[in-house]
Amino acid sequence: MDGRVRIYQLKYFPDGFPGSSQGRRAGIKRSFKKALEHDPDDWVLVVPCALTLSERAYVQDLGAGAERPRIRVLDRAWLDDKLALHADLESSFVRDDLREAARDYRAELAFLAGGTDDIAQRVGALGRRIDRLDLHWSIDVAYRNGAVVQTLRPKHPRAQQVSPIYFTVRGHFKDADPGLTAAVRRVVGFGTAEELILPASAIQELSVHGPEWLRIDGENAEVRMEPLSPAPGQGQSVELVFLDGSGAVRSVHEGTVRAMGKGQLGSSLDLAFTGLRLTFCHADDASVPTAASCAVDLTGLSCPDALQALDIYGQVMEGSAFRLRLNGEELAAGTFPGAGLTQEDRERLARLRLTVEDLHVVQQHARHHFSVPSELRPADRVLLRIARLLIEGHCVANPFLASLSIELNGQDSPVLRALSRAEAPPTGPCRPWRRAARRATTSRCAPQAGSPTGSTSPASATPPTSAP
Repeated sequence: MDGRVRIYQLKYFPDGFPGSSQGRRAGIKRSFKKALEHDPDDWVLVVPCALTLSERAYVQDLGAGAERPRIRVLDRAWLDDKLALHADLESSFVRDDLREAARDYRAELAFLAGGTDDIAQRVGALGRRIDRLDLHWSIDVAYRNGAVVQTLRPKHPRAQQVSPIYFTVRGHFKDADPGLTAAVRRVVGFGTAEELILPASAIQELSVHGPEWLRIDGENAEVRMEPLSPAPGQGQSVELVFLDGSGAVRSVHEGTVRAMGKGQLGSSLDLAFTGLRLTFCHADDASVPTAASCAVDLTGLSCPDALQALDIYGQVMEGSAFRLRLNGEELAAGTFPGAGLTQEDRERLARLRLTVEDLHVVQQHARHHFSVPSELRPADRVLLRIARLLIEGHCVANPFLASLSIELNGQDSPVLRALSRAEAPPTGPCRPWRRAARRATTSRCAPQAGSPTGSTSPASATPPTSAP
């Protein structure tokens, strides 16, 4: 393949070619000289034995110090080294012999001679034996990429009460990522329903206390904590009521409970509304204020649903007063802590809301409804704004229109006279111009206030994940 000439010389000498076997050494030498007629770059002697030092030296001396050909030996020692790196390959070579031996000793199942059927039987038998270890707990075993994964599984809903298992984890978070530290505080401190993964680098000590048969080596272990499913309180109905400054109702939004949790520092309440997730963390210490986090995802939402999600998001971020009802009963009341939005944040959120409103108006006019797109180019955003203004009866400057063709109907107007003299048209209402040029696709009056500029995604601690 690379233009080099390689000659492999096989000599079946199972017990080698010691100095006493002059005939074998002479045969090797004759084969080497014959190979030189082809001017090879490499000459490789292949033998089924492990050569001694003297035998290896004899082969290397055949070249008498010449640079070409390069002399190499592939013997049993070389083969053993290669097979050690590819044990599966060796097993495939000897599988037939082992199958015959297994049949002779009636151990076909242990050898998995039946393939996947035998695998299912062996694994099933092992699983049934594991299930008999304990009345309340079992272990699911999986083999993945050379590692044995053991997953503790309760046999019934009250297993953790009847036969509790305690995990003691001592973490080392001094140099840990701030996001990991915050996640540990939420999950351990308030019992929030989210997955928590502690890498081995963050674990100082891991011990497990439970049934006698349960032994876990915590060295170099990764701890993965997943929320209960179904979570406590999941599916219960909630109402989030926003209030104005006088205590009157501004809006009411219905949602459901995702989870209720309890931790070392306090309790948590995770709520789901259309396109929005709201989480409360209430500390047992009365001096610690209740924290609230809000995350929006507009992916797949219709325009009305997206506007409702943005409305809740905006009021939470602004620190509005609220009441919370659970299953029709008053649960909590107060004021959201807010997120300290800057003026730029408010403007970006307003632009996002305006984009969704524009899209809603255009969809209503065209009677073509679809989900809010995950992305929207600035040029498309401008065209969307123009379309809405035209639908509402305004005339709008189109920045993408280099020329305009119109038909005149014979009616005179100051606007036409100004255009004919290449002057700027007079400002003011545009309806005379629209009557004089009914077929114009647009006009060149001043742009309406509120024309979009810049980005359309709000900035906050938990911004919408899908927004025009």
